[in-house]
Formats: sequence, C-alpha cells, structure tokens
Amino acid sequence: MKKIFILYFVLSFAVNVLYPNPPACAENWYENGVSLLNSGKYEEAVKSFSLAIETLPHDYESFNKRGVAYIGTGDISRAVSDFTKAIEINPLFADALSNKCAALCDMGDYDRAIEDCTRAIGINQRSSKAYNNRGISWNNKGSVENAIADYIKAIEINPGYADAYNNLAWIYATCPEKNFRNGEKALAYAQKAVQFSSDPYYLDTLAAAFAENNRFGEAVEIQEKVIAASAESHREQYEEHLELYEARKPLRDTLLVIQHKNKIKEVNPPPSAIPVNITVPKIPERIYALSCDGNCPYSVQAGSFRDYGKSYDETMKIKTKVETAYNSYASVKKDGGGWYRVLIGAFKTLNEAQKAASGLKEIGIHDALAVKTPYVIIIPDTPYGEVLQRLESDKFIYYLVKNREKIFIGAFETEKDAKYFSSRLKEKGYKITIGER
Repeated sequence: MKKIFILYFVLSFAVNVLYPNPPACAENWYENGVSLLNSGKYEEAVKSFSLAIETLPHDYESFNKRGVAYIGTGDISRAVSDFTKAIEINPLFADALSNKCAALCDMGDYDRAIEDCTRAIGINQRSSKAYNNRGISWNNKGSVENAIADYIKAIEINPGYADAYNNLAWIYATCPEKNFRNGEKALAYAQKAVQFSSDPYYLDTLAAAFAENNRFGEAVEIQEKVIAASAESHREQYEEHLELYEARKPLRDTLLVIQHKNKIKEVNPPPSAIPVNITVPKIPERIYALSCDGNCPYSVQAGSFRDYGKSYDETMKIKTKVETAYNSYASVKKDGGGWYRVLIGAFKTLNEAQKAASGLKEIGIHDALAVKTPYVIIIPDTPYGEVLQRLESDKFIYYLVKNREKIFIGAFETEKDAKYFSSRLKEKGYKITIGER
C-alpha cells in the first residue's frame, strides 16, 4: 500500500511540475496539446498528448497529433510509429495516413509514402493534403508527371492551398530537365502561393521563378528579403541561390533525378493543367457543397453518436456517397447529455427535406430523417483557402453555400447547441459567429 502511495505521489508531483494547472481529463490533455502544437511548442505538446493517451489508450486522434509534434521535434521514426498506431485503431483515419505518408517521404521511403497517401485518398477523395503529400513523394522519387498531376488535383480541391501552388512553381522553375520547365507557369503559380502566404520558403520559389524568366533583378531583390527573414539554419542555401541570380544564372534542383514514364507506375491520368493566367474565384463553383436560395432551415439526419470521432468517421464515410454530408451537435433534455449528428443538405421546406430523406434511404442510408436545424456556425470574412486546410487538419467538416461567401460548420436546432459546438472551434483559435442558415 505504501509503494502505491509513493508511486501516486511521484506521478502527481511530476504532472504538477510539467503542468501546474493540469487539464482534468483526456479530452483536455488533447486540447492542451493542440494549443501547444499550434504554438510551435513541440516537446511540450508531445508530453500533453502522451498524458491524453495514458488516460485514453485508444485515442487515435492523440496518437496522430503526437506524431505531428514528433515531426516538429525532428523525431521522424517516432512520428511514423504514432501514425501507424492511430491507423491500427482506426483504419479509416485518412489524416493519419496522409501524415504518415509525409513522414515516410522525409525518411526517403517514397514507395510506402505513396501507398499510404493513395489509401488516404481512397477513404477521403477530397483530401487536398493527401494529394499534395503524394505529389511530394512522387516528385522526390523522380516521377514529375505524377507529381504535377497530384499538385493540380490538390489545388482543384482547395484553391487556397499555398503549398501545392509552391510545389508546382518549383518544378516549372527549377527542374533540371528542360521539357518540364515553364517560366510563365512557374511565375503564375509562385505568385499565387505568395498571395496566400509570405513565408520565406514560398518567396524563395518566387525568386527562382523570376530567374527562370530572366528577370534577375527582381529575383535578387526577393532573395535578399528571403535571407533577411529566414532562420540561420536556412541562410546558407538561400545565399547560394542569391549568388546564382547575381551571376544572372537560373536555379536548377540538382537533387531531382527524373524517372521517365517507362520506369514508373502510373496513377490516374493527370487532370487538365490550370491555365497560366490563373484566377481563383473567392468561392469557386465546383466546391459548393450546397445551393440554397434564401433561408434553408431543414436538414436530413443520417445518424447520431455520443462520440465526436465516430460522428466524424461516419460523416466521411457517407460523403463518399453524398458530398453534402457534415456533422453537428444536438443536446438531449432527458439525460442532460448530447449527440453528435451526421447531417446532409440544406432545404427550404420540410417537404423538400422529407423527399431528400426518402431518396437517401434508397441508396442505403436507412436512418435518414428530416429535421429542423435553423442555426449555423459561420467563419466570416477570411481568406478561406488557408482556413479550409486548417479545418481539414483539425477534423472539422465545413460546407459552402452558393451565393454566400462564408464557411459554414454544422446545423443546429437551437442557438445554445450551436454555441456549445462552437466552443471546440474557439479553443483552436477560429473566429466564428452564430447565425441562421
């Protein structure tokens, strides 16, 4: 008994030293870890997610986020181990597969990386991150054609994806094989990336694009800004780039070894290239989840779960059949708890929702039921591209409504339920309002 007491005392002391005001449960350890991760405090985030896992050993979300934190610390092998564990617990966890793909790519295991990202895409065909990560893996393997195809697909899904624009621009500007270089496209994509983010990494690509177009004065000017804004660990490489531009020489990525089509396994045929004079509308037609003229207070409920993670997984599963699925929350007066709902669509009248429910039952969604859900969480007046990428990573399912330039989350019976669900978003730093749909 004494040994147990001493062990408890030691553990309590260690926790209090690490976290003077410790969270009360696994979910709070997880939320604390996410906050630390977003602040770049990777080692502290690892500790917090570890405590969440100790409290809830099958918490696949904590394994996934701890893997991301391990990448931040540079411990790629432990990251791969955590992503693998998350996938073992939840084989349909597309985000963990995509993250594992990125980690394996960092380790140089390109074939396994491509396999994992392909699995992620099979689960969630709208995962722009999976396409981008697979593109990086193809690129590092030397399959430039497949890399370009995946980057373009990532942009089609998420037109605000700065990294995918940057990756395309880098190929078109620096590829050692002339057939793949295109100065005009390089500059167009690089400028689009910088439009979404002024990260020095993207500005470095923009400088390379200017150099490929023989605009060396502009390349030098931008590269000097890159060096001034960069960490010491990156400056040597960036200074080498500057020396090239000052000598009026373009940059060539000599680490890229091209594999031609007869040496590689092809994926799906690449989509049509986005025009060079690219203009991305604020909310492009193709990614509208819903079309609603006026108020649309009705939805179709396709399921409900006590656990948020299960509602998310079921929603992603249903989205393979019906793209307009999303999840939400409804409180239950009888027991004081709540349920996370899987909802579909937005309808003006109860009759429209009931007709939709009947159609959904015919394709195997047998629990489809028309419900009134007039309240909605809105992420207003923001560069939506970056936010969509964050929402996807944080496992929030968003939707867009035609003619309304806002991002919508959920649909709720009461304003109180919307406020309860919105607390999850606020904890992760999203600015939101609550309104009627």
